Amino acid sequence: WTGITENSTWVTETSEGIILLESKKFLCPLWPCLEYSLSEIKQRIEFKLNEANLPQNLSNTFPFKDLIISALNSESSYWMELALSWCKEIPFDKDILQNITKLIKIAPQKIRHHALRVSKTMQSQMR
Repeated sequence: WTGITENSTWVTETSEGIILLESKKFLCPLWPCLEYSLSEIKQRIEFKLNEANLPQNLSNTFPFKDLIISALNSESSYWMELALSWCKEIPFDKDILQNITKLIKIAPQKIRHHALRVSKTMQSQMR
């Protein structure tokens, strides 16, 4: 499960116990979120916050950007591909674009081509 603490820190339960999602290196338990559209995940978070009578604006504290970056930097083409799909649903972000640019140089061909398309789209948003 994934939840939020009283001080608005996101946490998740793993086989090693509950971990804080403050550190980018511990976001891999959230990668399965990438199997759904970003809008669907946002709706689910907002629904669960509402169900728990928590403020809706807490959904803005969820580490979406860090989740995308961690998956882009994974060694798995599967997670890279899904993260690139999420990139199409977010506004331009310089840090994400830098990570996509790295992929264009080092990832397998299929991922490189997808990364190049996403990169061009993001760069056109800058203008």
